[in-house]
Amino acid sequence: MDEYFSHFTDMGFKLVKDTENYGSRTLSLRRYADGDASEIIIKQVGSKISVMQTVNGKLLDDSLG
Repeated sequence: MDEYFSHFTDMGFKLVKDTENYGSRTLSLRRYADGDASEIIIKQVGSKISVMQTVNGKLLDDSLG
């Protein structure tokens, strides 16, 4: 999960939320650039990590992880 976080913060995303509940952790990162609002959600449940990206509220790819 730390590698994903580093990757996206290197791209200019800022952490807006980090939650942990019952063994799962979710990070929300956002970036505003060129008139676009992008959001990355990184979720870890056990050893499984999933990444979802939206731009202007539209899902780009929910299988990045």
